[in-house]
Amino acid sequence: MLRWPDRSIEVGEYHATDVGYRGIESPVSFGYARIALGGSAPPFLLDAKSNNSMIDGGSIAGFVDMREPTRLRAANGDRFTLWAWKRDGERAAAFVDSELLDLLAERPVDLEVLGAEAFLYSPRLFPVTDPGLWPWLLSVAEALRARTPGVSPQALP
Repeated sequence: MLRWPDRSIEVGEYHATDVGYRGIESPVSFGYARIALGGSAPPFLLDAKSNNSMIDGGSIAGFVDMREPTRLRAANGDRFTLWAWKRDGERAAAFVDSELLDLLAERPVDLEVLGAEAFLYSPRLFPVTDPGLWPWLLSVAEALRARTPGVSPQALP
């Protein structure tokens, strides 16, 4: 795991073993980035279709229960599904504007926002030695914080 010095951004990987039917074990791994928002945003899940697996659906939305789906499309044609509780749907839709969608479409990631934190999930580990990752990740963090109510420019890391 790599953590920004002020702990506002963390990049890591998750590994586990899923035990299924008849004890069949399947390894599970994915990359993640946690971004502290500095304020409270509406909770939602943005599922990028570009990173779904052909085998098992691979959609992070498989874990979503009674949230309402909204279909969105980035300028490059990438498709997303925004999952939000009915009470948060309008705020979440306003948060995920076309500029943010276009930024997220640059890499195959899902986005989950839980109050004061955002999580980017990738089906592959984040290539931390890729020099293009860090400017993109900082741009995503800045874009998310700019959309978060109650964040002053002085509060941003």
